[in-house]
Amino acid sequence: MVFVSRKVVYPIFVLIFAVAFFALIYFVSFSQDLSVSNAQFDFSGDKIVLKMDINNISNHFVKDIEVLVVNGDKENSHIIKTLAPGEQYYFEEEFEISEYLRYDVYVKAPFNITKYFPIELNENTIRPVLVSVAIEPEMKVGVQYNPIINFVNVSESDIFEVMWITSADGGFFEEEFFPREFSLKLGESKYLPTTFTPKAPGKAKLTFILKVGNIEYEQEKVITIIQE
Repeated sequence: MVFVSRKVVYPIFVLIFAVAFFALIYFVSFSQDLSVSNAQFDFSGDKIVLKMDINNISNHFVKDIEVLVVNGDKENSHIIKTLAPGEQYYFEEEFEISEYLRYDVYVKAPFNITKYFPIELNENTIRPVLVSVAIEPEMKVGVQYNPIINFVNVSESDIFEVMWITSADGGFFEEEFFPREFSLKLGESKYLPTTFTPKAPGKAKLTFILKVGNIEYEQEKVITIIQE
């Protein structure tokens, strides 16, 4: 018969009991009282809208529910005070469009397992305004040109803040370019009058920047300017 000292048995017994106790507390306390369904992003002008149903599937009240949306280095937190047993909460919030296409969504509540789901947008779906620039690839010094620059609101609502910025390297043109601000109604197509008058021959790089909300799109064109 092997004798084991109480000094050895007691610590082992206490350790086993502690592990079992805290495991029980974890599984009892951190329950799945909430479910999330129908999570999706829609678009509203220059913003995106997160929509989802948050359901209390337990038989008791769930309080201080937090919806945390992380996009790049930005975090947005929204608190739902209380959900009654069986209650469904329709969540809908607007967020600025950004250059980061991935949105990490967390639904948290005290003593509940956090619900997490990532949503990644397709780059083509976050362009509420389409722009086309028709400009001559070759120009002559001293001649005024009028490129066709057209904007179309392809979103599902009015857009109140659109900015168009033109810049040219090397001082090849007589014009001084400055930002242009305008709005676009739902489905509206708008032509922006612009002139280019070359004053020196060479290769001129034009940069066009379209800003809608917090996101911007850039395109470049190289123009050959010749002496008439």
